[in-house]
Amino acid sequence: MTHARIRALAAAAALFAVPAMAACGGGSGKPAASASSPASQSSTPAASGTAPADAAAATAAIEANWKTFFDYSTSRARAAELLENGATMGAALAFAVQEQAKTHFKQGAKVTSVTFTGPTTAQVTYQLLNGKQVVLPAASGQAVLQDGTWKVAKSTFCTLVLLGNNNNPVSGC
Repeated sequence: MTHARIRALAAAAALFAVPAMAACGGGSGKPAASASSPASQSSTPAASGTAPADAAAATAAIEANWKTFFDYSTSRARAAELLENGATMGAALAFAVQEQAKTHFKQGAKVTSVTFTGPTTAQVTYQLLNGKQVVLPAASGQAVLQDGTWKVAKSTFCTLVLLGNNNNPVSGC
């Protein structure tokens, strides 16, 4: 793979890190666990005591929230609600939105598996999309349960942002 191709993929990863900012700030409703595909489509293996009490519901919430977070039409305010410590991530979210706006991608994400590493943490494998086209087929990240909501981990978001910024720091990450 050429250096240019690697850089393009890294830039695409950052562009997919945050949805485009809608002009009006967007809705604030939280997706219900049933809003996503059935949990049977994702793996939820976990040793006894390491998964949430209702692993199927947690998996469905993770799938729905990741889909919303990465959706290009989700407002920046809504994305912040679905990002760990999102209220403190304004500068990084703004950077990602600015980069995404330059490309006009219709980014999204599809969770392909969830493995719980504890009752409030999970390893997530997902695909980054441009419309229906898979751009990164097996991305890996983390989800965290914060304030009763399964969120994209700050470390996952910041990794994508840093990759898209040539590993240069972005405020907040």
